[in-house]
Amino acid sequence: ENAIKDFNAAISINSRNDNYYKNAIKDFNASICINSRNDNYYNHRGNAYYAQGKYNEAIEDYSQAIKLKPNNETYYSNRGMAYNKLKDYENAIKDFNAAISI
Repeated sequence: ENAIKDFNAAISINSRNDNYYKNAIKDFNASICINSRNDNYYNHRGNAYYAQGKYNEAIEDYSQAIKLKPNNETYYSNRGMAYNKLKDYENAIKDFNAAISI
C-alpha cells in the first residue's frame, strides 16, 4: 500500500521528481520480498522505472509480471511502450499485438 501511495504521489506532485519514484521503488522492493508472486508489484515498480527513464529495468519488471499473469494486456502494452522508448520496434510491435489479442 505504501508503494502505491508513493508512486501516486510522485505522479500527482511532480512527474519528474526522482525521490518519490525512488521511494516507490524501495517500497515495491520490500513488497516483492514479502510476496514475490504478486504481478501488480512488478508492474507498478516497472512503471516507476519507466517514469525515471530506466526502460531496461522496466522491461525486466513487466516481463516478470507477464510471467506471473500472462493474460494481462496492460503488462504487454507497458512493456511495448518501454521497448518503443529503446527504439526496439520489433519487440514493441510484438507486445502491442499480444495486448490486442488478449
